[in-house]
Amino acid sequence: MIKKIICILLTLSALTMHMTAGAATEATNMDGYIVLSGDGKIKNFTNAIKSPFTEDYINVSYMASMSGITAIGNNAFKGCSMLRDIVLPSTVHTIGSQAFADCISITKVVIPYGVTNIMNYAFAGCSSLQEVYIPDSVTMIGESAFYGCNNLTIYASESSCAKKYCADENINFQPPGKAHNIISDVLGDVKIIINGNELSYKYPVVMRNSSTLIPLRSIFEATGCKVTWDDSTKTAYASKNGITVGLKTESDIAVVNGQEKKLATSTTLMCDNTMVHIRAVEHLGMNVDWDGDTRTITITY
Repeated sequence: MIKKIICILLTLSALTMHMTAGAATEATNMDGYIVLSGDGKIKNFTNAIKSPFTEDYINVSYMASMSGITAIGNNAFKGCSMLRDIVLPSTVHTIGSQAFADCISITKVVIPYGVTNIMNYAFAGCSSLQEVYIPDSVTMIGESAFYGCNNLTIYASESSCAKKYCADENINFQPPGKAHNIISDVLGDVKIIINGNELSYKYPVVMRNSSTLIPLRSIFEATGCKVTWDDSTKTAYASKNGITVGLKTESDIAVVNGQEKKLATSTTLMCDNTMVHIRAVEHLGMNVDWDGDTRTITITY
């Protein structure tokens, strides 16, 4: 089954911190999963003045930042040893020094397009880190940003500063291939209306390749679908009114009662949540409308 990260949004613990003058960031902890929201930079911390994330959220496994966060400050998540999934929005331009240092459970990081600076020792000591995807927007990678990441491959374009950095630091480099097909933004202000009722959903809507992806289980179940998960094939199934749609992770094909249908972008796993293109629900006999001006998804059936 998809893990319980499909958050039961009981905000058992919430912390609001003023990270910079005039910029507030709210961090909501939901059973090991936090969402950062607000505008501005998460401020810098030092070894002497520990980040509240290090102090209060030491057991957090998943972190997603909404659009509006502009920088991850120095030492912000240093030593969060249980942290293994990071989702950053395209509004972030800087990942600070030691921001994720010693996060020993992280295996993969996708740097969003828009980031320009990865500072010194940003991911140092992330000993399990194997894949980092770096966009062309990154123009500076600091000293020892990936120090101690001994099994790391960096995926970036041939013209990127990352290629030279890999040569200088003796890090394995690979062209990105399909890696451009990645999350590009995290949307925190999308309304979802189902048959006239606004849904209180638990997980951020995201953008990938200009397509909108929604959290499958919470949205589909709200429309009356039965949702199951086959972990052996990494496939989610949604059934309603005699129609069954199979949505396999990292595939842009929906299998509808045995027939293959093309989706605009691939289904993906993000923090153990299956994210699927909004039009996938149309294969279950429902209507979907996206209003970009009001950032509203309307589903009717």
